[in-house]
Amino acid sequence: MKPSAKRRVEQAVRTIMQADGDHCSLCRAPLQHNTRTFGGVTKDGTPRLVGECCKVKMHEIILMGVFVTRDAGDQPWGKPTGKSHPPADVEGAVTAMQGFFSQRDEEIGALSKRGGIKGAPAGIYREETFWKEDDAAWFEKHPQRSHRLRSLIGDEAEQCGFNALGQMPPRHEIQVVVRQVQPGARIRTPFGRNLAMPIPDEEAVIHALFDVLQAGPQSGNRVIPATTLLPLIAAYSGRGSRPAN
Repeated sequence: MKPSAKRRVEQAVRTIMQADGDHCSLCRAPLQHNTRTFGGVTKDGTPRLVGECCKVKMHEIILMGVFVTRDAGDQPWGKPTGKSHPPADVEGAVTAMQGFFSQRDEEIGALSKRGGIKGAPAGIYREETFWKEDDAAWFEKHPQRSHRLRSLIGDEAEQCGFNALGQMPPRHEIQVVVRQVQPGARIRTPFGRNLAMPIPDEEAVIHALFDVLQAGPQSGNRVIPATTLLPLIAAYSGRGSRPAN
């Protein structure tokens, strides 16, 4: 393929990534986390972005990458800009990327297990952030606590995807419940808080709220009734309200 034609295909594939980069362009199957992707053209010259599922259907492949659903934040190659030059050993670079995210996935799984979480957290952040520093300082000052309720800090909502909760109604705001599994390892879950409802800053109360939020909604947007929290609060108060690791 001529360089000019290759550049046009690369641009077309990058457009596909932005518009519909979560699916294979040919079979429409959702791309899976930490799997390889391939950009190129079919026999009729149409630019496509495909997964392993349809790699053999491509006439020529000029781009290779890795599809991920979690941004580790500390990947050594940085975030893509669309202007960087490809490495000389593309195969080796892609293999290294998959290995990096596999290691991060193992860390997420181990953290979830120790923290009593059935599902893995949405992301892991190894880089320093304002909200991590604030949580670390708070738990250091409150060594008897394993849970914290607080407002959002800085750009936390954008970086962590908490804005997915949508626009809050009047007198509501997105807040975060934090569970410290161990110093330096914490799990955060967001929720839309009704500011008219007081929530005591007590370990058993925040522990119960965290567990109910992690259990997930039963259907659509739900309100958490006090009757759901009270039995948990009573149980956690009786056993010291430490998380089951």
